[in-house]
Amino acid sequence: EQHEAKQQEIDVLEVKGAHTLPDETIGQKMNKAGHAFKTTAQQTNLTARLKLLERDMKIRKEQFGVTVYNECFEDDSKSGGDGSGDSAEKKKGRNPIKRLSESVIKNLSKQEQAIQQCLEQAQADIHAIQLKMDRKQRELNALSNGETEPMLG
Repeated sequence: EQHEAKQQEIDVLEVKGAHTLPDETIGQKMNKAGHAFKTTAQQTNLTARLKLLERDMKIRKEQFGVTVYNECFEDDSKSGGDGSGDSAEKKKGRNPIKRLSESVIKNLSKQEQAIQQCLEQAQADIHAIQLKMDRKQRELNALSNGETEPMLG
């Protein structure tokens, strides 16, 4: 029974990473404690660096999304109208995504169709948010002009 208890204690020590017998001197204990602090500090450092990289990845994905959205749904009125650097489709005022969806949507792969749906959903969401922003701006303007009640609707 004592043998099984000692074996279980040794197994627990091995699982915890202590593959040696218990420390006998203060020096051994301090050495082990120092090693444990060093390992913990390294783990914390690596965890922090990993979180920073995850944040950088998220920021880059957001930048990518903004860039793609702006390229796909750029408003002609915001482009300046000078035509510099614009493709022929943009000069004609056509949205290349809409033209694509109308002409060859049946021939798109599943992945391309999913991308097309994401773009259309993003465009609808942005439009809905823009309408809410416009309504709030009108309410703010009405309050600024001395109206006491905000406009409804």
